[in-house]
Amino acid sequence: MRQLSDIGRATARRVGEALRALGIPVHRILSSEYCRAVETGKLMDVAPVETTPDIMNMRAADLVGGRAAVIARARAVLATPPPKGTNTVITAHGNLSRAATGVYPGEAGAGVFMADASAAHGFRLVAELTPADWARLAERYGGD
Repeated sequence: MRQLSDIGRATARRVGEALRALGIPVHRILSSEYCRAVETGKLMDVAPVETTPDIMNMRAADLVGGRAAVIARARAVLATPPPKGTNTVITAHGNLSRAATGVYPGEAGAGVFMADASAAHGFRLVAELTPADWARLAERYGGD
């Protein structure tokens, strides 16, 4: 299992700083049980991290019910709205994102999704952001 690199640690901290600067309310971070994903969530430092088998690396799909089951669980998470006025951050794996949503945001990238019962699978893509995008948004719109 790959460990989070020093660059990955710094990136997670910077994304967390951007979320705080933008005043984005996060009530929880749902994370894969893999150590890289958990560490990423903790370093973001925007909400408590909860690990869940509902967010799984596709490489382990055969060990946890198969590909279709892993995709269905991830889609159910994305289709579940957070409490009103808050957001859920999910620290996961690119291969799961691609399989469950069709979006591959790249290393340390983010897909921003919104629960939407009228959309396919119960959610829709709002934006794709790189870590540099978060920094630019924080610089432009962040509080003082």
